[in-house]
Amino acid sequence: MKKIIDYKHSFTGRSSSIGGSCRVRLFSDDQQSKIIGLCTHLAENKYNLSSRKHIAQIIHDVKEAHLSDASNDAIVWIEHQPSDVGPNYGEERFQRIELEDERFPEWTKISASQFEQQIGMSLKEIA
Repeated sequence: MKKIIDYKHSFTGRSSSIGGSCRVRLFSDDQQSKIIGLCTHLAENKYNLSSRKHIAQIIHDVKEAHLSDASNDAIVWIEHQPSDVGPNYGEERFQRIELEDERFPEWTKISASQFEQQIGMSLKEIA
C-alpha cells in the first residue's frame, strides 16, 4: 500500500455553523483494487465537535472528491483517535467503519497491530 492522499478535511456541525476538521489519508495498492481511508481526529476541534459524529458526511465528501470511480467494495474506512485526543486520553484507537446505512454507521474496534497488518505499513510510516 502507498499513501495517495493526505490532507486536512473541514466539516460543519449538524446543529450549528461551527466548523471542525480531521486528517484524511487514503492508501491504495498499485492496481487501486483496494483503498483504505483513514480519518484521524484532531485535537484542535472545539465545542465537542468530533469527526466521529460526522463520519458519514466526511466519508461522502471524500468519496465524491477523490474516489468517485472506486467501488464501495474496494474501500475500507478506518477511524483513528490518537492517544492525545478524545475521552480515552492515552489510548490510541482504531475502528473499522461499516456504512451499509449511511445515516447509522457501525464501528468495530481493531488493534493498532491489526491496522498495521491491514495497511501493510507501521504507524511510524503513515505519520
